[in-house]
Amino acid sequence: MLQSIQDFFSGNFMAHGYCFLWKPELVWLHAGSDFLIGLAYYSIPLMLLYFVRQRQDVPFQGIFLLFSAFILSCGTGHLLEILTLWHPVYWLSGLMKAITAIVSLYTASELVPLIPQALALPSPAQLEAANIALEKEIVERKEAENALRQAKQELEQRVEERTRELARANQVLQSEIIERELAELALAERERYLAALAEVQHSLLSLKGDKNYYTSILELLGQSAKASHVYVFENFYDTRGELWSRPCAQWYVPHLYSEGDSAKCPYLPYETCLPRWTEILARGETIMGLVSEFPEEERFTLEQMGILSLLVLPLCVNDQFFGFIVFDNCTKAKVWSASAVDLLRAAAAALSLQHERFKAEVALRHSEAQLREQATQLEQALNKIKQTQTQLVQSEKMYSLGMMVAGIAHEINNPVGFVYGNITPASESIQDLLTLVNLYRQHYPNPVPVIQEYEETIDLDFIMDDLPKLLQSMKVGAERIRDIVASLRTFSRTDQSQMKRVNIHEGLDTTLQILQHRLKKKPGRPAIEVIKKYGRITSVECYSGQINQVFMNILANAIDALESMIISSEHIESETMVAHPSPQIQIYTELIDARESISNLPSVVIRIIDNGPGMTERVRLLLFDPFFTTKPIGQGTGLGLSISYQIIVAKHGGQIRCVSAPGQGTEFIIEIPIRQCHRKFSPSRQDSSEPQVLPAKNWQLC
Repeated sequence: MLQSIQDFFSGNFMAHGYCFLWKPELVWLHAGSDFLIGLAYYSIPLMLLYFVRQRQDVPFQGIFLLFSAFILSCGTGHLLEILTLWHPVYWLSGLMKAITAIVSLYTASELVPLIPQALALPSPAQLEAANIALEKEIVERKEAENALRQAKQELEQRVEERTRELARANQVLQSEIIERELAELALAERERYLAALAEVQHSLLSLKGDKNYYTSILELLGQSAKASHVYVFENFYDTRGELWSRPCAQWYVPHLYSEGDSAKCPYLPYETCLPRWTEILARGETIMGLVSEFPEEERFTLEQMGILSLLVLPLCVNDQFFGFIVFDNCTKAKVWSASAVDLLRAAAAALSLQHERFKAEVALRHSEAQLREQATQLEQALNKIKQTQTQLVQSEKMYSLGMMVAGIAHEINNPVGFVYGNITPASESIQDLLTLVNLYRQHYPNPVPVIQEYEETIDLDFIMDDLPKLLQSMKVGAERIRDIVASLRTFSRTDQSQMKRVNIHEGLDTTLQILQHRLKKKPGRPAIEVIKKYGRITSVECYSGQINQVFMNILANAIDALESMIISSEHIESETMVAHPSPQIQIYTELIDARESISNLPSVVIRIIDNGPGMTERVRLLLFDPFFTTKPIGQGTGLGLSISYQIIVAKHGGQIRCVSAPGQGTEFIIEIPIRQCHRKFSPSRQDSSEPQVLPAKNWQLC
């Protein structure tokens, strides 16, 4: 690589100076000429670039740049010619000439299409002629502007004369317009009040429930009356029997009052503050006028409130005065017209009728609420009776079933105990007899023909070999029956009057023993593998029979889910050729302290996990509800898991929850405190997010 680079810069050539026989005058002539040419070639592009930078408006700037590159390449070639006089870098000189050739060819190719465009540029003579024509046009425009200015002055004079004539005509029309405007204002005011009154009637008719009917009405009336403040007072009697008025609703112009100021409407006693108003309003008459014209005691109170003019309308129902509505102005004194007062009185009458209707509706709603409450109480009592009845029936059924199972286990246990107890002596006696037969055969090898014939008939050798095996098989079967009976007695314990300390692992093993027939391999279904990972836990204070029932419900549900998954997946496997993993149930137990426990007590946690189809979020949320089941009709009552929840949560103060997702299997997590605090647990739908369930024992699954 280094040799290639060295050959590129030197090679095996001789320097160009050898061609000049190293004559100094000839060498320096060529070197000086090439240097001056290169210097000129380098200065020309710099000046071209400076020109292009200063004159951005010059066309064809790209060709200037190409010329600059071409001249720079030529200058570099001449400088390399000086270098070759002493150093034979002909490859580098040739490369530079090739670059110069490429740049010159590209410049020539770009210059060819630019020649017609350059020839199309105007000549200096053409530019001078254009300037002369432009100067003439400017002179002509100035003359036209002078003519227009003179015409404008004449037009302005005519406009002034015409304006004076129109002003005189306008004065005549102005008086007519004022008269019409006054009439239109009166008509618009009446239309505004009529529209407001219609809106009030519509709003009152569309009100529903116990909505404050004053709120939406006062704004309509205040805007139509152009008042600063509108408020309604209703009468009431204090504890001493004196008549007072209290504010019950108001509306105000937002930019005139703050929210705090608008809430300062006081309670007013009629006897001391408004004695005159009581008589006038009780007669159904109106109080209206400027505050400055009111009696002194009233004027003092109203002026403190910043009121300049006032309109007070009575609110009456069946000639009974129950309050009044006030319109006031705080920006300028105003006296309402007679037509405006009449329309506002009509609106006040509509408010009075609404007040009466509202009182009737309140009384009606109160009666309806009482009836609904009674109906709700009756419905709750009926539901409670139904639930209690269901609980009693289920509890009695399960108690009877438990007693029956315990009785059957007891009855089976006696003969099985008799059989199991006699198998060992019978085995010993039969073994003695077999030993005796062997001794006879040893000492009397040739028995009489009758004995030999009978020995062949009964196949004595087979009997002597098979009889011990038969007795051992009978012993294994008796032990199996004894274990099943023990499991049934353990599972169906009837001593539930008090809690006892129980080994949870024993209850799990007993439940699995009872369900062993369902775990075995069946036609079309592999065996269900049970993986037990028991931790080091202590005994738990609980009702053992009920806890076993919970284990039975959850494990049986897991088996049902695995069986249904296997049946439903057979078709899928035949299409996709992907086998489902073998069915499996995992059981974990562990001991947790009070800090990790939800109940804040040392507890035992039992986790039962299957790799079945799982369930949706909706099913998971309804899982512990009474009578909820996903099984076909006749295969489940929907009570198993709800009763399991009641047993764990209500009777043992623990927790049971389910974690599942479609295709992810199901996990039940049971948490039981090691010691019971002997306090009542009464979870319900009202104070718990978990479902309320029935407090009965049940072996049926949801």
